[in-house]
Amino acid sequence: MLRFTEAIGELCHAFAWAESMQESYGSGLLVFHVFCDSQAIPDCDRASADSILISTFIAVAAGSYCGKTIANYMYRVCAWHILHGMHWALNDEEIEALLKASENLIPPSSKHKKRHSYTIDFICALCDQLDIWSPLDAAVYSCLTTTFYCTARLSKFTIPTLTSFNPNFHVKLSDMHIEHDRNNF
Repeated sequence: MLRFTEAIGELCHAFAWAESMQESYGSGLLVFHVFCDSQAIPDCDRASADSILISTFIAVAAGSYCGKTIANYMYRVCAWHILHGMHWALNDEEIEALLKASENLIPPSSKHKKRHSYTIDFICALCDQLDIWSPLDAAVYSCLTTTFYCTARLSKFTIPTLTSFNPNFHVKLSDMHIEHDRNNF
């Protein structure tokens, strides 16, 4: 029977959940276990977790995380229960109500007005106001363009999983080199 349960768990893990969920699966479990450790919740009470424990976890997390993050963490704990064939104590209505409540508990310091995006036109307009021969202005422009490029092309510098590294596409140590201009700078 155990082998059958393991096979079902492997199928769920491989096919039922999005790759992004599989990649960040452990983060929600880690936060849940840190919470349980801080509350001295015994291991035997963490699985199968009852609705009071999950509700408390969501309420405590609401003071530290945004609603979407809390939802992701809670769904990771739910996935863990499903993956291991354990009873999940909350129903959809309870989950929805708790997550809506957690949105209302987000501290004002965590909320920010939506900001305008940095665009290439904005960066060009800013560059027109800078003196590139000034070390400060050159540093500001360098930071801005590097940050912009890294954000826009993050996949060029990071990889989603350890096994997805492609040496023809991703940056590697052997790509690094030092160049000098005619003044030997």
